Amino acid sequence: MMATNPNSKTLVLSSFVVLLLLVNTASAVLEIPTDKFDHSASLTGVDDCALLSLVVDESGSMMFEQDFLANQVMPMLVSDYRVKNYDRIFVCSHGFGAAQNKETGFAFHGCVDAMTWSVPATTDELAEVMGSWRVLGGVEDPYLGILMGIENTPATISGHELTTTCGTMFKNMILLTDEDRDVFNANTITKADISTELANTGYVFNGIVNLDISSPPDQENFEALGFFPSDDTPGKFEFFVPEGSNLGTYSTIYKDEYLKYLDEGLEAGNSIEDYVSLAMDTKGAIYDLGMLRLEASEADYSTVFVNSLSDTQVREIENAESSGNLQTVTNFGDGGDKETSETETETSETETSKSETETSETETSETETSDTASNPSVLGDPHFKTWQNEHYEFHGQCDMVLVKDPNFAKGLGLDIHIRAKLVRYWSYIQSVAIRIGTDILELQGSADPEDYSFHYWINYEYQAEIDTLGGFPVKGHSKKVHSHKNSFEIDLSSAFGNDKGPKIIVSSFKEFLKVEFENASEEAFGNTAGLLGHFKTGATLARDGSTVLNDFTDLGQEWQVIPSDGHIFHESSTPQFPELCIEPEDPRGDRARRLAESSITEAEAEAVCSKLKDPLDQKDCVYDILATQDMDMVGAF
Repeated sequence: MMATNPNSKTLVLSSFVVLLLLVNTASAVLEIPTDKFDHSASLTGVDDCALLSLVVDESGSMMFEQDFLANQVMPMLVSDYRVKNYDRIFVCSHGFGAAQNKETGFAFHGCVDAMTWSVPATTDELAEVMGSWRVLGGVEDPYLGILMGIENTPATISGHELTTTCGTMFKNMILLTDEDRDVFNANTITKADISTELANTGYVFNGIVNLDISSPPDQENFEALGFFPSDDTPGKFEFFVPEGSNLGTYSTIYKDEYLKYLDEGLEAGNSIEDYVSLAMDTKGAIYDLGMLRLEASEADYSTVFVNSLSDTQVREIENAESSGNLQTVTNFGDGGDKETSETETETSETETSKSETETSETETSETETSDTASNPSVLGDPHFKTWQNEHYEFHGQCDMVLVKDPNFAKGLGLDIHIRAKLVRYWSYIQSVAIRIGTDILELQGSADPEDYSFHYWINYEYQAEIDTLGGFPVKGHSKKVHSHKNSFEIDLSSAFGNDKGPKIIVSSFKEFLKVEFENASEEAFGNTAGLLGHFKTGATLARDGSTVLNDFTDLGQEWQVIPSDGHIFHESSTPQFPELCIEPEDPRGDRARRLAESSITEAEAEAVCSKLKDPLDQKDCVYDILATQDMDMVGAF
């Protein structure tokens, strides 16, 4: 019986035509760039950039895997970067093959800004940098490909000079090979050289290599696609175990070590020693090329392979962002000789009993479940999630009461008003005002593409210093150096809990605002009224506290701000009561007709929104992209 985490993940690959990209054996490799990117230079631009470096074995046995990487993996990975709101997605393609020296054993196949690609990418677009991979044979040294791939990154890609275009840069390298090293007579590259180069230039290293990842015969029976060092549980490693072919699903199991679950693949030589610690040291992942290859004729695991690779990349991006590794490209890691890391891991780890392992896995799965729970919120073309996670929409323009409780925090009182603005046949949250006690914080986004500020007023003073609101700590966040995505967090823990107490989070994406309630508790919000409904039941109640309004147009009009609610925005906006909220002229027919005329297809929007965790968020995301005709709208979620 396969041992799996009971909280298995399901990541279904968007419907997507598998394209056949023929390897052009006659294509000439490009000249190695003479003007090269300085990985140690400070970045002076404004764009958030990703640099994805593909290092590919060009031996004759790799045609299937080359095609898989180009046509199935790459479109999904580029989609991940779009979801993460990167401005530039630079993809570089490198090869290594039959040669006896450093100069001729490496091939540069070009770089491109994949943000210019269609959604999904066309065959011609993919072939631009991945269509000239060769079929050679003979000796190959992946270390040469890694080192030369880093050293020969062009200073300018698709007309963009990297150091002056980018303000931040996330770097990811994927090695694809079915062999260990073939060390040339004239090649003196060592593993320590590669480890130091990866650390000093800031790459996360991922290897799709020839090894077997499975349990020893005398233990539970599982075969895994890959593994990486756990972020949630330090000292453990997460293994991807497929749950079936053609399903795109896998379970995650947790182990205290990895070496005893690895074996060399067929004709793989020293692949474990050559590659695994490089990935572990950079918090990357290792994947079993043999499982993809050997199962291809029996059970097609390509979909789950793509999904797990995609999920891993998102994890790596988020790790880099949270650790601050996007601010410069200088000295990300420790570097140095790490030849002994695997041996040290093997000798220092102790065995745990199966029951202890299963307990740990259960605890981890429970944590993961709570982390992905949906928070009450309002965002986008206003999509409301009530306290009980019921979804509805209201598209009118006016000031509305999202939440109110005059007795909040022992009488301080809480009011949260939102200001919705109508644009043709859709609307969005333009401003948010929050009152706690006598303090008022108002926030507003900006549609100016050059404006990265989060505009706010504290007690009607523009961008005055703010540390607290009603006595509760306030923190401002910007996810990246130059970002249209910013947030303010009001921490209510001091009155309603401990370190994991409730928080009110207001975030902006361009001109769009989102209000979210994290760790919402009955103690904090149990007596609130407004558009989020009744805390315990989720019922959407009128102002009398008893009448249930199931027509959400009526609900929106009901909770329009009236004089008794107070006016807490710093300036007035049309309409104001008794003038009613302005609605689209034809909120159903006209919207439906215009969505049908959209130049962005539903399939394109679904591809971009597919990485959102909540299925209803995915649906709302697709709707908003089609309504606004802006693929970047996924960032509002």
